[in-house]
Amino acid sequence: MHQSIYERPATWNAHRYKREYNHELFTDMLFEEYTEFTEAKTLPNKLDGLADMFFISIGALWKLGETPYTYLYRQHQPVLKYPLEVPAYPSGVIGVVNRILELGDSTLDLLQLRGLLACLLDSINDEFICLGCTETEAELAITIVCDSNDTKLAYNLKSHDKGDLKADGFIPPNKRLQLLAEAIQDEEV
Repeated sequence: MHQSIYERPATWNAHRYKREYNHELFTDMLFEEYTEFTEAKTLPNKLDGLADMFFISIGALWKLGETPYTYLYRQHQPVLKYPLEVPAYPSGVIGVVNRILELGDSTLDLLQLRGLLACLLDSINDEFICLGCTETEAELAITIVCDSNDTKLAYNLKSHDKGDLKADGFIPPNKRLQLLAEAIQDEEV
């Protein structure tokens, strides 16, 4: 995936929030999007859930002070600032999300969290592939969600509140994700 796809969520967060990581907020949002993905019955809704998990994971890395795209693929791991104990981490979106949700605020190991976020981003990429997406289609799904998020309010907020963010100009990603899903399904036939 192209570097810009990882910079968009970080830039979006920079225009709205202070660069402060809030674990409870992140895990609440992650659980919400993970649930949306696992309960989705249609390809467009699955694409939306994965793209949303990608978006908030990159936002979490940004809030942790990281350059998000350095954590994306296994081939980048040798140049990371932090050692990743990948074999100790669960595989797949389900395993990684569950492990992140188990981390408590009081004993939060930020190094471990960074490693888990890297694994989550890899797992999200793998899920896109399992859904029949090419790398370009996965990027397009994420771009669609980024475009939709760009229609949310753009000013420094004190907290994350979807009600405040989704103003009159908000354009949901549903229609464009539906068109993308139809194109993916047409390729499979």
